Amino acid sequence: MDERPGTSQQAEARLNYCRKCGIVLKKLQLRTEELNNKVLLSKEKSGQTTWLLVARSGKVNVLEKLWHRARISQLKPYGLMKEVLMTKDKSGQTAFLMATRSGNVKLLEKLWDWAKELQLKPEKLQNEMWLSKDKFGQTAWHMAAAGGNVKLLVWTKKRADKTRGVKE
Repeated sequence: MDERPGTSQQAEARLNYCRKCGIVLKKLQLRTEELNNKVLLSKEKSGQTTWLLVARSGKVNVLEKLWHRARISQLKPYGLMKEVLMTKDKSGQTAFLMATRSGNVKLLEKLWDWAKELQLKPEKLQNEMWLSKDKFGQTAWHMAAAGGNVKLLVWTKKRADKTRGVKE
């Protein structure tokens, strides 16, 4: 998890905002496009979306609700990948990189499953998930290795091999 001051408070505030939005949305019946712009795709000063704030907190159950909302949106599969699943903050962090850095295998498995749901080409998955870099040039591989988590390294290697079509 990220230890920066205020990160948990920011995530909690955004979640509370989302809950309030949910209540208001039921009353107002906002269009899907408006919902996407206000809840899913809007960014704060640091480039964090609701998706990234929740991913940083590691709350898989809340991300599941956001993913469900994103899936029923009008975004096409590649848009879901770029605008939600692999969106980046100003430091180049994605939910996948955050989960790798924190060693959150449960979140990584969910993100991986959601990416597979989009049925994108294996090369696209590989480029977006395994080879995506933050502003320091770090990939998921770097973060898994830096954390010294052998289970995580094995998990990432197996998934990357499957992406590339390598048999075990």
